[in-house]
Amino acid sequence: MLHLSIEHVGESPVEDSVNTATVRLAADVGFDEVLRTARAAGITSPLLPVPSMALGSFEVSALELAYAYATLASGGTRFERFALFSVTTPDGDRLWSGKMKRRQVFDPRATYLTGYALEGVLERGTAREAKSLHLVFPVSGKTGTTNGNRDSWFVGYTPDVVCAVWVGYDSGADTGLTGAAGALRIFARFMRAFYSVSGPPAAAVPDGIEMARIDPESGYLATSRCPRTFPEAYLRGTAPGETCPDHPVHPVMDALRNKMREAGGFLRELFR
Repeated sequence: MLHLSIEHVGESPVEDSVNTATVRLAADVGFDEVLRTARAAGITSPLLPVPSMALGSFEVSALELAYAYATLASGGTRFERFALFSVTTPDGDRLWSGKMKRRQVFDPRATYLTGYALEGVLERGTAREAKSLHLVFPVSGKTGTTNGNRDSWFVGYTPDVVCAVWVGYDSGADTGLTGAAGALRIFARFMRAFYSVSGPPAAAVPDGIEMARIDPESGYLATSRCPRTFPEAYLRGTAPGETCPDHPVHPVMDALRNKMREAGGFLRELFR
């Protein structure tokens, strides 16, 4: 079981695809553990427990990526793939029915935190263009771009569906596209068609998760003076306990400022 703990210093390394932070995290938890996690998620292609694995140096198929992300989307449950759900006669009589096999491979809390972090990729990170592409509902996903723009990737999911998009040439020629400029646009078009009537249901929050509003620069609990804040998810008991040191609150001065604002508002109304 892989347990992740990411320090928030500035913008999120996951959201902004900061490769050095990814490799450091993989080294901290152990490359063998990363490899075991990939296998548990459903990746079967040849992999080696080396630092470059965290950067995507080994090739996997779009089907494998979609399958691995489906394990995350389902709360850590991996379903065995099968080609046919059932075979019926023209009259609707069932001749054969596939048996769905499943196995819980990850802690639901870990997959929820992963999905929550990947929502930030589309909100504030490398796929923030999703807003201009009219993806107005929560989606978890990740962009991917190989050296020389040979491959443009985007894999994303909601509680309903997983979609993996690859754009590239069989020859490995330069596409001229990053993951956001190429694959993300196709993904967005598919998702808008899939949710043409209403958006996806909210991801179920497993027991053991807590929320806290933090300052993205310091990583500490936000105060009323922090210029930017956003809600972050944590394992229960691991949320920061201290308030942002960069924007401290002074109760007396704040109360005085509020009174002065109220007085100013009163005078403006009085002499309008």
